[in-house]
Amino acid sequence: MKLKIAYLILLIAIIACHSSNAQFTDRYWAFGDSAAIDFKNLNSPQPAMSVLQSRGTCASICDSIGDLLFYCGTPYVYQWRLPTFNYTYGYVVNKAHQLMDRGDSIVGTLWYQEMVIVPDPSNISRFYIFSAGVTNVTSGLYYSIIDLSYNSGLGKVVQKNVQLRTDQICDGITAVRHGNGRDWWVIARSWDFAPKNDITAYLVNPGGVTANPTQNIGILATSEGFFRLKFNNDGTHLYNVASRGIVERFDFDRCNGIFSNQITYNNLGTPYSGVGDLKFLPMKANYIFHRFIKLLIRIRDTYINLI
Repeated sequence: MKLKIAYLILLIAIIACHSSNAQFTDRYWAFGDSAAIDFKNLNSPQPAMSVLQSRGTCASICDSIGDLLFYCGTPYVYQWRLPTFNYTYGYVVNKAHQLMDRGDSIVGTLWYQEMVIVPDPSNISRFYIFSAGVTNVTSGLYYSIIDLSYNSGLGKVVQKNVQLRTDQICDGITAVRHGNGRDWWVIARSWDFAPKNDITAYLVNPGGVTANPTQNIGILATSEGFFRLKFNNDGTHLYNVASRGIVERFDFDRCNGIFSNQITYNNLGTPYSGVGDLKFLPMKANYIFHRFIKLLIRIRDTYINLI
């Protein structure tokens, strides 16, 4: 009898662990001009809808089969024309393409990579939206918590604009799954008019959000709030794109959140003004060897391949 109870407890623990580690996807791309693409069927992507009217950041998340859960963006376009602009006009939209309950007034300053969505490792219905205050009007790193157990699955913002720090954050926050497969890392850099090269990894686990010790590593940034931070496909390298034509690569330990072994690629802006962003594509290779990831750096209409 005791052995059966032990097996039952073990089975419940396994099921609970599996439930808390649901695989969410990004199959619904909501854009900032009333458009979207639904990649639920990867062989036949379909035009879709978005109610975002934003110049800048758009972020979305789907369930494991690709059905949209919710999306978010930075301020409405028309609000730029207001005599006094409110820099907390970011917003959250539910899967029915309606403003989520309490989904208004999220910090956002019209830039391009200032929001990222991360699942709560302790609750399958909860998600964090991290948002960056890039300008000194709303300086800092913030998070808001979404709970989809409210309103018959349409969700509710249950915590809003919790401030983690007060300095100006580069327009490039990003996230990657922890090496344990459950938790997450959120990465942010700051900028100022004085040289800085700090980078901080924030651990998101069942206990909440905790900052790793800040590291000073890589190139110094002065008056440069447009750094783009992007992980490669397996999360082992973080790339920092600087608009002046420099790309940095860091090794990243997904278990302890430590950056190391910085490499710099210089003069990637020639003959144009600089580098705006980067994306990673999986490249097929002989299956006996590891899969290669090709880094494509776009300079206007030109691509430079770095292996």
